[in-house]
Amino acid sequence: MEKPTKIKQGWQWKVFFYPRHVIKKRLTYAETRKAVIYWEKFEGKPVSTIDERTKQLIDEVDSALAILKDSGVPLKFFADIEFLPDGSIQQKRAVMLSVRFRNLIKKKKMREIHDIIDQFTALNFELWKYGIFERIFNVGRNNGIIGTHVVLLDPFELLSDVSEIETRLKEKPWEHWIAKIDFPSDKAAYFRKQCDGSFTIENFRKLWQSRVRS
Repeated sequence: MEKPTKIKQGWQWKVFFYPRHVIKKRLTYAETRKAVIYWEKFEGKPVSTIDERTKQLIDEVDSALAILKDSGVPLKFFADIEFLPDGSIQQKRAVMLSVRFRNLIKKKKMREIHDIIDQFTALNFELWKYGIFERIFNVGRNNGIIGTHVVLLDPFELLSDVSEIETRLKEKPWEHWIAKIDFPSDKAAYFRKQCDGSFTIENFRKLWQSRVRS
């Protein structure tokens, strides 16, 4: 049996990395709670919120998986995600965009950075057409690239409620994450311009579930 090259654990999943794919195994309630305790204490939050936060995380995953499975979205947008019989998921292995951006900046391949930014906005437009809204916009960590195609690696941060989504768009969450990437100032400005101009309520209303309606 093939052994993973490394294993990482987050709030909700344990990720097993293989040369060509990853397998994400969902944590149990107890494991999720333990992760929440660690991070809430690290951030100085009250212990009284632990059970509430644990339930919230579990509910968010349940909701996101239901949205994804019911959408009819092409699975290539999620790194050819597969739902395994034991409840785990499998995806093709990708390069996180934060890593890809760092390498391109080092090599001064600025045109390729523009191409990836444009692909990122186009990917979100395609997801909206299928009734899928990724709410975090952590482009460097939650998105990756396989070959020349940008994909969404984290399918567990999804919204479907229109009022919640429009509130989220007004907050411009991408601003926070763009600042986390060590872009040259002109590339950061381009990224913000593309996101601000693309991720509008007008565009959202025009595109939302348009594939489903057609």
